[in-house]
Amino acid sequence: PAYGPDNTVGRPPAGPRAPKETCDAEDARRLVSTGRTAPTEPTGAPAGRGSGNLAVLFAVVTLALLLQSRDATIVATALHTLQNDLDTTVNWAGWTITIYAFVMVLTLPVAARLSDRLGRKKVFLVAVGGFATASLLCGLATDIHVLIATRALQAAFGAAFTPSDRKSTRLNSSHLV
Repeated sequence: PAYGPDNTVGRPPAGPRAPKETCDAEDARRLVSTGRTAPTEPTGAPAGRGSGNLAVLFAVVTLALLLQSRDATIVATALHTLQNDLDTTVNWAGWTITIYAFVMVLTLPVAARLSDRLGRKKVFLVAVGGFATASLLCGLATDIHVLIATRALQAAFGAAFTPSDRKSTRLNSSHLV
């Protein structure tokens, strides 16, 4: 049969590990090669932590992602003001946008790895605190070089807002909380 006695897919658990509740990539390849399919919802799966917690979690993560994405582009509207207030050229003011995008791309995989190793909740909370602190430092910057450095720091923390691994792309509070 395609499923074990506890409706799991694939090999039986080895040692003290709990039985698998979902199909991972290796199991999916094995099932496809044999022509079998995996269940979409495992029976007997533990319930989430409640729909109320899931709604709050969704709202918090959505707000964080909205702040991060807005922050990535909002500086474009202020380039002329940055140029005048910080007494710099438009090229240096443009680096505030460039460095944010560059650091964001570099730190996304690092943030995903840290989330896997340390836990999504811990990394997310540190990212929120770091992002807020970096945003404050950006607002207090009186020099273009300091602003560029704090924008890089802001992007590094903002990257940890983005759910970037296969486990956190499903809306399941037990993986994120």
